[in-house]
Amino acid sequence: MLKRLDQLLSPSSRDRQEGIAPLLAELERREQLLAQVHEQLPDMLRPHCTQASLNEGKLRLAVTSPAWAYQLRLLAPNILPPLSKMHNITIYEAQVYVIPQQMPWEDTSQSSPPAQLSATTRAHLREVAASCEDALLAQRFLQLARH
Repeated sequence: MLKRLDQLLSPSSRDRQEGIAPLLAELERREQLLAQVHEQLPDMLRPHCTQASLNEGKLRLAVTSPAWAYQLRLLAPNILPPLSKMHNITIYEAQVYVIPQQMPWEDTSQSSPPAQLSATTRAHLREVAASCEDALLAQRFLQLARH
């Protein structure tokens, strides 16, 4: 029998406990696994490994950038044996994928207009354009000077 969303989310519903309890348990398992993975990683890599899951001998790890994914792939053979021992199973593969995080300096809610070139910079660009033998390159410098 399918439950309606409002039935699952109502505060007094017994169904809420039954519906959310498995999700909370899975979340707790993943948090514990992530903590165990972090114990096996160098300090500089820990904050960049943001998610971990284990299913049928495959360890899936999420990192914040391709550079950290590369580092983690190199370390995977070293972290699988201790994790296998902790979980009493054979972990035979580590899959690393990237989930980019928004950087603190990337405030997408307010975009500022591009910075304007100073008069001095524009003058320098025009001078460089005048001295260029390559006509196309000179044209590009002049275009840049107009912005």
